[in-house]
Amino acid sequence: MLSNQKRPSLDVKQILMSGILSALHIYHSCLPRFWVDRYQFVRLGGSLLSLCLGVSTLLAEPAASEQLSGQEIEQIVVTGSRIESKLSDAPIATEVIDRTEIEVSGVENLADLLEEYGGLDVSRSLGRANIRIQGLDSKYVLVLVNGQRTTGRVDGAIDLTRFAAEDIERVEIVRGSSSALYGTDAIGGVINIITRKAQESFEAAIRASYGSFNTVDVHGNTGASGNRWSARFTAGLHRGDGYDLSPESPATTGAAFDTYNVSAQADWSITDTLRIFSNGEYRFSDQWNQDPLGPAVLLRRNRTETGLATMGGDWRPNETTQIQLTGHYTQYRDQFVLDQEGGITADDRQVTTDRLGQLTLQYNQSFGDSHQLTIGTEGYYEGIETARIPSGERTRQRLAAYIQHQWTILEETKLVLVPGGRIDTDTQFGTHPTPKISVRMDPHKTITLRASYGWGFRAPSFQELYLFFQNPGAGYVVDGNPDLGPEKSRSANINVEYRPFRGLTAFVNIYRNDVENLINAEPVNRDSVVNGPQPELFRYENIARAYTQGIEASLGFRFRWGLGVDMSYTLTDTYDEENDRVISGRARHRGSTTLSYGYIKWGLSSSMRASLVGTTVFIEEDDQTELDPYLLLDIRLSKTLVTLINTEIDMFAGAENLLNTGEERFNPIQPRTFYVGARGKM
Repeated sequence: MLSNQKRPSLDVKQILMSGILSALHIYHSCLPRFWVDRYQFVRLGGSLLSLCLGVSTLLAEPAASEQLSGQEIEQIVVTGSRIESKLSDAPIATEVIDRTEIEVSGVENLADLLEEYGGLDVSRSLGRANIRIQGLDSKYVLVLVNGQRTTGRVDGAIDLTRFAAEDIERVEIVRGSSSALYGTDAIGGVINIITRKAQESFEAAIRASYGSFNTVDVHGNTGASGNRWSARFTAGLHRGDGYDLSPESPATTGAAFDTYNVSAQADWSITDTLRIFSNGEYRFSDQWNQDPLGPAVLLRRNRTETGLATMGGDWRPNETTQIQLTGHYTQYRDQFVLDQEGGITADDRQVTTDRLGQLTLQYNQSFGDSHQLTIGTEGYYEGIETARIPSGERTRQRLAAYIQHQWTILEETKLVLVPGGRIDTDTQFGTHPTPKISVRMDPHKTITLRASYGWGFRAPSFQELYLFFQNPGAGYVVDGNPDLGPEKSRSANINVEYRPFRGLTAFVNIYRNDVENLINAEPVNRDSVVNGPQPELFRYENIARAYTQGIEASLGFRFRWGLGVDMSYTLTDTYDEENDRVISGRARHRGSTTLSYGYIKWGLSSSMRASLVGTTVFIEEDDQTELDPYLLLDIRLSKTLVTLINTEIDMFAGAENLLNTGEERFNPIQPRTFYVGARGKM
């Protein structure tokens, strides 16, 4: 926080001249050869940045010393290093989406929220939503709730619509390999959902909205807190009719759904040094849609139940020592029904239950202001129960130990070195070390440089090892392979953050991820056809080597009259070395711009977001399809109508996908949607 920074003096002639030269440079950079030389975008980005810097010097907010005299409360993050630190001091680059941003966005779940942010590739299919980070699929992204793992992956992905926005206080995102602290599944990054706590002696809120496709969202919460305790309870209902991008076909695109969720959280400081905490959640979801099977129609239905419970303690015997013990259990039950209308040939009913237990003990010790040591151990129990595996049930256990040393070498330039590593011993896949080293340096108070290099690994899921899955509507079946080995990675990230003055932040990250033993579903040749034509058979194999590399860039302005502008761009270069081709489903270019405006005196806030996705290549066996570039446009307005003592009533309205972008096969996003709603809180 640059609380003592003075506003730079302005030379308007120099700024205008810089702007003109930058504009000419942009024009020159945008010539057709830009599309030939894939690194030419660096020139374009530099030109845009220099132009924006010149204009924003005139328009951006004055320094903090010229505004409010009170101190701001800095955000505390934990995900990057597993210890609490100020966001501005974090040695690992961490992106935070706080509660204010969540409320302004008006989203219903985590998937809708992450779609609003650049560099995060959210895709949807069969009523679910998953995410890619740095070109890596959802199975390489670890999703945590309050630092604890979740279960219930479908096709390797955690469904992000499971996490209701009303329960989220903030989301912390770390890009790049984090296996040195979190073990398996964290090759591409980590998303940590921090749930809400009660902040007032008594608080209550209710929110309701109605939108296109008969979409209804109602949720309420109440809570209370005292000197040493807090408690909060939340309940929600969400439903919608789904949508169909090809009415002429019997198949439907987006699943209709009914969802109910309840959650509770409690926190109690027994003494000044000892705190215990707990939270629990239950969620039920019912989704259904239709698939074609020749002249027949299949009704596909998924009823899922998710439950989790966490309890732990935090003991701080002195200012330099912290000991945490946390126990966590989560269960995911999927009831899948396939019903052929007018027949029973393709009927199927499957019940799958995933269980995950986790026990974590962590010790943090500070040695003066220069050294912070973190030592931890974790034990896991994983189990699956389903008729789709030969034995009906499988279990495995994992024991891990990790260590990290955060060493501040130079205080003035914030030169911080963070070596660390982890060893995971799996009852099924043996022992895997994952070291990592990170460094941070602030050569100037406006510039932060960070770099990291680390190993990662991912153990095959139970589904990849054992599960037999069939999709008669699409004409294929997938069989597990118990001989699979773990995937391994080497990842590097180098980034710079530039804050020339209050109100402007620029960020650029260069990354590369090399993955070996990549697990793919490969077609299996059948020697003969038995009992007529059979669905195509696929089997999981360790066959591929691949890499993803690219650049993530963002630029954020906060103007003095309440206007905010956030821009982002990502270049994603992927390559499947085994098959000598790009990896399917990754857009090479993505960009987004968000404009927001808030006027406190009128109680008015608004936002508009435009997201441009470049040409995307999809590969199915030997066929290659290019999806043309497309643009997504969303808007939202909110107005505080009444403000009474301790009470607020807000009205809001919005539209998503205003341009009605989307197509059934490769881009099945929801068509143009409008919604209105109200929120009251006290």
